[in-house]
Amino acid sequence: MTDQPTRVTQKQLAAALNLSKGYVAKLAQEGMPNTSVEAAKAWRAERAAGRTKPAPIPAARPDNIEGLTDNSLGGALEQHRRLVQRARDVYLAAIEQGDSNQARLQSAYNSALKTLIALEAEEVRRALEARTYIKLSEAETVISDWTAKVIARLDKLPLDCAEACNGDRPETAIKVLEAWALRVRVELSKQTL
Repeated sequence: MTDQPTRVTQKQLAAALNLSKGYVAKLAQEGMPNTSVEAAKAWRAERAAGRTKPAPIPAARPDNIEGLTDNSLGGALEQHRRLVQRARDVYLAAIEQGDSNQARLQSAYNSALKTLIALEAEEVRRALEARTYIKLSEAETVISDWTAKVIARLDKLPLDCAEACNGDRPETAIKVLEAWALRVRVELSKQTL
């Protein structure tokens, strides 16, 4: 007669470990031994020691955006950008490690991102209200208009100043000033904002 290890039923393990029978079946599929309650406890303890729990993600969620001053809004935005990046890093690490907390971590990341979007929208709303925010298209139009005015004045410079530069021969001054204005236009066209 051979000595075979005594098997413990899943029902007995469930009662001894204070778990549901379905969860014990899942653990058995993952490799939990069913030779004894002690072996099952040791396996679970070893498994728990090897698993690192992710650092908790702080919930720095402002409940009242309207209550934030402009200075504290900037600080809250910066803090929340870091929080979103950390939540994303923790969530991606959990995916790579196959951590069972992925759903909770994804919810934390989504919540942090949603709050960040609300804070950024509030920042834009306040800037528009204070008229300190200019749309890119508006800024481009203003810059283009002013640039056109400067170039028009630059083009008139030779005729406006030639006589003052050389009263005896203004045509010579015009040629020199036109060359200078052309050179300035070329240099400015190479520069970008």
